[in-house]
Amino acid sequence: MLQTPICDYFGIKYPIVLAGMGGVALHRLVAAVSNAGGLGVIGAAGLTPEEMRREIRKVRELTDQPFAVDLLAPIPDMMRPHMPVMLEEKIKIFVAGLAVPAEFLQTMHEHGMKVVVMCGKVHHGEKAQAAGADVVVAQGTEAGGHTGEIGLMSLLPQMIGAVRLPVLAAGGIAHGAQIAAALTLGAQGVVVGTRFIATPEAQA
Repeated sequence: MLQTPICDYFGIKYPIVLAGMGGVALHRLVAAVSNAGGLGVIGAAGLTPEEMRREIRKVRELTDQPFAVDLLAPIPDMMRPHMPVMLEEKIKIFVAGLAVPAEFLQTMHEHGMKVVVMCGKVHHGEKAQAAGADVVVAQGTEAGGHTGEIGLMSLLPQMIGAVRLPVLAAGGIAHGAQIAAALTLGAQGVVVGTRFIATPEAQA
């Protein structure tokens, strides 16, 4: 069985995480990935706080497995209205895109939340670690969403060497051989986005 330490950390069967794609990764896809043994992630960017609450509750109607919420975090005001909802709904894993949610990290940890940060440069990973993040994602330029300009095969080993946190890999991963390559380079798991768009559960 494909098992790494991140599986135990997140409480999942396989080290495969759904990318929190706004407008695509909603309750049907999130629940399908979680039910299959990965970590489903709600792409909450673009959702109002109440829309996010509805998505969280719809996911829970479809699965009892772990899942996460993803929000863009470059400006605290973009996240601040959503924070009470995540705390009230007892979200246990949060994925931050575009920035480290430093303002909210202490509150998240006080509520038992694990914080994952998407990083396109080693410097971003170091900042995430210094701020108190729990997991970093080395997101290569091959990723279909917001990312940096460094290819995954170069970025991933540099990130693993620079931080003490678990490192996941993202960018251009669509099948098993690419998952194996990422794990061989030292990643504890992978984040997959574009490939999951081509599923009947995707909201696309």
